[in-house]
Amino acid sequence: MFLKQSAATTEGYDHVAVEKRVLRAFRIDGIEEVFPGPGSERAKKMINPKVQIAQLKEGSVARRLEFEKQKFVAELQEQIRINNLEMVKLQAEVLKIISDIQTDKSNVQISAINAQVAAMKAKNEGLLQTVDRVLKAIELDSQGEENGDAGGKGKPPTDGGAPGLAGPSPDEGAPQGNAAVAG
Repeated sequence: MFLKQSAATTEGYDHVAVEKRVLRAFRIDGIEEVFPGPGSERAKKMINPKVQIAQLKEGSVARRLEFEKQKFVAELQEQIRINNLEMVKLQAEVLKIISDIQTDKSNVQISAINAQVAAMKAKNEGLLQTVDRVLKAIELDSQGEENGDAGGKGKPPTDGGAPGLAGPSPDEGAPQGNAAVAG
């Protein structure tokens, strides 16, 4: 055992020869079968515990990122649902105003509400585009993981937005001014 301990702590030893001598000293039969050597196809590679811990941490981070993306998509979809309800409410107000009064004042109110509806529709379109981009990024990440690719995780966003998302924000390109209420 002294030889094996010395070889483990001192450079210059032939570790394969040392292992074979130790096995012979213990009178192990079939040394070549038990210890084929590190170059053999039968020899199992030893797993470095530090590498194994790093892989587990990486998997945990990937799962957390996946959860955050899914949560972000759910929040966007909830905002779209709320916006749609608000648009229905505003359109009902327009119909009520039309049925109650036919004056210039009602036309001003209708125009203001129509502008709000148009702005909310534009915002919803931007949110839908963001949802599509996030879902595509999730799909690309999962395909990359299946192919052994890291999927670009850890790369900083190129547009200042959320990681893995590209393109304009949902508020960009929203129409300004009056627009008619679409039925």
